[in-house]
Amino acid sequence: MSSAVLATRETSAAPRSGLRPRGVTWLTWRQTRAALLVVTLGYAAALAYLLYQHHQFDVTTVRLRGLHCSTDTRDPVSVITANCNLAALAVMQAASGVHRLATVALAAPGLLGAVLAAQPLAVDLERGRHRLLWSQSVSPRRWFTQRMLLPAAILLVLSAVLSVALRWAVLWTHPALPIEDWSFDNASDALAPVYPLLTLAAFALGAVVGLLLHRVIAALGITLALYGVLLYGMAQVRPYLVPLHRKVVGPGDPWPSGDWVYDSGPVVHGKDFSYSACPVATGCDKEPSWILYHPLSQFGPMLWVETGMLAALTAGLVALAYRRLLALTR
Repeated sequence: MSSAVLATRETSAAPRSGLRPRGVTWLTWRQTRAALLVVTLGYAAALAYLLYQHHQFDVTTVRLRGLHCSTDTRDPVSVITANCNLAALAVMQAASGVHRLATVALAAPGLLGAVLAAQPLAVDLERGRHRLLWSQSVSPRRWFTQRMLLPAAILLVLSAVLSVALRWAVLWTHPALPIEDWSFDNASDALAPVYPLLTLAAFALGAVVGLLLHRVIAALGITLALYGVLLYGMAQVRPYLVPLHRKVVGPGDPWPSGDWVYDSGPVVHGKDFSYSACPVATGCDKEPSWILYHPLSQFGPMLWVETGMLAALTAGLVALAYRRLLALTR
């Protein structure tokens, strides 16, 4: 009789099989599922907005082409000219909607790194909950890894889907969105493959800050500030990720079309000047111009180089986090 009861107790106490999270992973899911649901809905809304704006871009582009608009300002039919102006404005507004979405999306990694990485770690360390977990056969390394792995994986998937959709809208569809201002604008960071790595870098940054600062408010603020520094630094470095091209054009000659002009100025007596320092008293409108630019073919390589830099930064931050974790256990 006793052996039967013991067998029954052992059977009931056996761990459940399946894909349900257990241990620290289950605790992380219970504590972050509401935030992760809100984040998922936010990314879904951004994706729906992107698809809508790109549909509007397609519709307005077809309408503009159907009007057979001309750039000739001497068009005698004022009604057609007015319709063309309205149609062109609609195209620009649809394209600007996608660009605004990409710009707003850049704020998400820093915010999520602060809320889903820095804040949970700072709360555990501030309230001493990590000691309770470490005393229950949960090693510090396992506690930290499982605490961060689930939200990081979900954020990686969501950011990858949104960034691929943005790149599809900008480069892979016909007609493609105008991208002359994407190369040196921060919004280019929202495109694949940069954006998923930027999200991971912000998340790893939040984890390091959470391990270093055991105060929730301070961890949130410092994470957001450092993320802003990261975006600013990448914007300053981006023009030099690949070599710049130089070209001299004569007065009235067309500048490189479809490329990204980084800097320009007049050429006076064989020397390069900026327009603000033009040495000719009457102006430099009739002088040749020097142009530093990146051709369209360099846009993809620039994104991949930036992705590699962010991957190296993420790896360094992860190593720093584990090193800090080791110092906490001593």
